[in-house]
Amino acid sequence: MISTDEWISEATSTLAPLANVKEVAAVLRTTPRNVKTMLSRGRLTAIRPTESGSSRLLIPRKSVEAYLHGLASPEAPTTRTKSAKPARKGRAA
Repeated sequence: MISTDEWISEATSTLAPLANVKEVAAVLRTTPRNVKTMLSRGRLTAIRPTESGSSRLLIPRKSVEAYLHGLASPEAPTTRTKSAKPARKGRAA
């Protein structure tokens, strides 16, 4: 049986030390939009090279590995929960 560290290492082996959003999306088998959502929610970290005037984001491989370790840990939540939205004013419930 393969250990968690081994499968995470294998999954991220194709990533450069700094990968773009599209490359990370391919490794995580999701869309670039979902990767950007993960970034905005703090699940992944990224840097934006400012010296070259570039607008692209670069995500460290270590950030992707840490995200995958969080998913594989027994403490990771298995279900998503939504908070209740308050009722709008002026509308009947």
